[in-house]
Amino acid sequence: MINPKKHKFESIVLFLLSPFLTIFFQINFVAKGSKFALNTLILTLGLIGYIFVPSYTNDKTRYYERHEVLKDLNLKGFIEYLVLTKRPDFFFEFLNFLFANCNINIQILFFLINTFSIYTIFKISDLVTNYFKSDKRLICFLLILFSFALQHLYSGIRFTFASCILLWGIYFFQFKREKKMGVVLLLLSFATHFSMLVMVLAFTCYVFFKNINFKYVFYFSFIFLIIPKELLSQVFFYFDFNSGYGTKVDGYISEDDFITQNFNTNFSSIVVYYARNIWIYFAYIYLLFDSKSKKNNFLQLIFLLIATLNLFYAFPTVFSRYLVVIKFLFTIYLIFKYLNNKRDVVFLFLGLYLISFSVDLYVLRPNLIETFGDESNISLFTILFRHVGLEHIIDNR
Repeated sequence: MINPKKHKFESIVLFLLSPFLTIFFQINFVAKGSKFALNTLILTLGLIGYIFVPSYTNDKTRYYERHEVLKDLNLKGFIEYLVLTKRPDFFFEFLNFLFANCNINIQILFFLINTFSIYTIFKISDLVTNYFKSDKRLICFLLILFSFALQHLYSGIRFTFASCILLWGIYFFQFKREKKMGVVLLLLSFATHFSMLVMVLAFTCYVFFKNINFKYVFYFSFIFLIIPKELLSQVFFYFDFNSGYGTKVDGYISEDDFITQNFNTNFSSIVVYYARNIWIYFAYIYLLFDSKSKKNNFLQLIFLLIATLNLFYAFPTVFSRYLVVIKFLFTIYLIFKYLNNKRDVVFLFLGLYLISFSVDLYVLRPNLIETFGDESNISLFTILFRHVGLEHIIDNR
């Protein structure tokens, strides 16, 4: 029987004294069944977002820059700004505007969003699988922890934020059967990041076409792994997007794709890209031979979403972003497997996740050195008073 108050006092003391230096003690308490320790650990990981120092080319730098612009705008000016910048996904921008106009440090917004995102993954995983009631919770915890794409979590904040809103929408609609709340959250997800519209449409197909065995859709989608980018680009350009979405879509499927540019100039970026995503290729192979797919509604959803993901295989930036959503759902699937004593496959993917996680650490090493190399990180009090702004950005141009 798990005592939810277990190690509560120790967790509070360690968190207040030095959240970063005592992180492994917190993990130990989580392994022993302390949900309170898990919550303090989530806050600790959220604090990284509070002090994370981005590079110039990171998305987070753009959020800092927009925060400075939004300080000078009233509500009418903000709406005009959305129209001028052709930004149909406004929710994150509205939060940034709200913090700017209330003269609240944007670092607090980053902390809140990062904490929400991290909490979402741990919480939904537990709500769906009840892994925390099991004595196997440590491996489940590590699966979830290593499933995080750190660059998306701490730099591409808006996309991860939208992904987590999407996951809550799916949870309320599919698992809790609160469909109105589910629909609101699904709509809010692509009001936060326009690309979530694709995932929302895929989930809508899952809801309305329950009789289809999406395993075969999954099989068919492998043809998109070999279709040339040029041909797929022509297909996407046939769709008549409005000016706001059209500009964004063009940026993702054109030759100016950021990851594709790196492929053309730096061979190591190719190695990094495939090392980060190595787990999905093993997931393809494993799912092809899953014999219980016809009886498993959750796996049917994964089949359909991965099939949707494969549509964008030729566009590395889009593909790698949608992998963030798929990985969270696939992790829940792995937790189900582990709780049903499918140890070998789970340890295989835990190793693959660790590879991806380690690659992220390697890529972000300049940012992590700047983030954790400050002596103010020694205690919670000094962390909260640490300022990170545009003047601290790493210039990697």
